[in-house]
Amino acid sequence: MNAVPVQSRSWKWVIIALIAADIASIFETSMVFSAMPTFYRLFDDPALVGWTLTAFMLVAAAAA
Repeated sequence: MNAVPVQSRSWKWVIIALIAADIASIFETSMVFSAMPTFYRLFDDPALVGWTLTAFMLVAAAAA
């Protein structure tokens, strides 16, 4: 028969969801890193910019 097992169908959607989440994460990270010059102008302290980026990445990792 031509029936596809249920297990292989569910794996396909899981993989698609994981790829979509990874692409969204890439866009978020690229937006933050492209805003770094603005962070340097606003905070005027490289250490504070580093902590801000670390906090963003920590929250992003915890949300994943």
